[in-house]
Amino acid sequence: MKKRIIAASAVAAAVAVALAFTHLPRAEAVTYTDAEASAYTMEQTLTAAGQIRAASTEEIAFSTSKTFAGMCVEEGDAVRQGQHLISYSDGTYEDAPANGVISDIDAPQTGSVAEEDNTLTLSETDELILEISVPEDEIGKLAKGDEAKITVNADSSKTFNGTITSIKALSADLLDEAETDSTEDGEASGAGGESSASGGFDDSGGSTAYYAASLELINDGTLKPGMSASCTVTISHRSVLAVPIEAVQFDEDDAPYVETVSGSGVEKTSVTIGESDANYVEITEGLSEGDQVRIEVRR
Repeated sequence: MKKRIIAASAVAAAVAVALAFTHLPRAEAVTYTDAEASAYTMEQTLTAAGQIRAASTEEIAFSTSKTFAGMCVEEGDAVRQGQHLISYSDGTYEDAPANGVISDIDAPQTGSVAEEDNTLTLSETDELILEISVPEDEIGKLAKGDEAKITVNADSSKTFNGTITSIKALSADLLDEAETDSTEDGEASGAGGESSASGGFDDSGGSTAYYAASLELINDGTLKPGMSASCTVTISHRSVLAVPIEAVQFDEDDAPYVETVSGSGVEKTSVTIGESDANYVEITEGLSEGDQVRIEVRR
């Protein structure tokens, strides 16, 4: 009986040890891959916020010889070219000369003849303008013809192409609007090689001069004047020597290095780094084009 108890205890202890090992956290599987230091186009971008405006507006006069019967649209309505806007008692209409949004209506009394100052304002929407504010220390990086990627706050999943058409001093009204947009939407900011622009004063409390840049964009039918948007303009392209960002490590002194691979094995190589983006890091010293670097991959 005593032998059976000892044997049962030994089995129970073995099972407990086995269960303990099965519940230990699994170590990450580490593998390695090699990449080449190679020429890479590093882009520097500027990001700014602003408001979309109509590229052009048209004032449509009410007839001063016909009796006004009623409006076919309301302020804020989106209309298509040819759509009825104003109805007259003789069965005729004033139609929209272009696609747009009704931004203002000053109609006469129903059953009366309009005065000359009775008008309807149509903000055309086929072509729109995004106006952004840019500080003076950044404005020199922009030029007419620069292309940009634009997203609207209402639907950040879509990207629109824009082109800078003008750069001018920022008026007090536009500066106030830029400050309001910045407060409501948050300042646009960039990582890596990005700059940002918004607001009216710098962080130190000193006054900063701002400029307005206008970007023209083509509407796909979903954009309206008054929408808040942000844009990213590529302001420079440089060909640099770069490696994947995962290849760069830092030692205990926070000095960057990579592990280089050669016929003699793998060795630690100190490097000097420059600009980076989401994928690559510029190497200014320590490597030559074609050098192989090791990347640790954890799974």
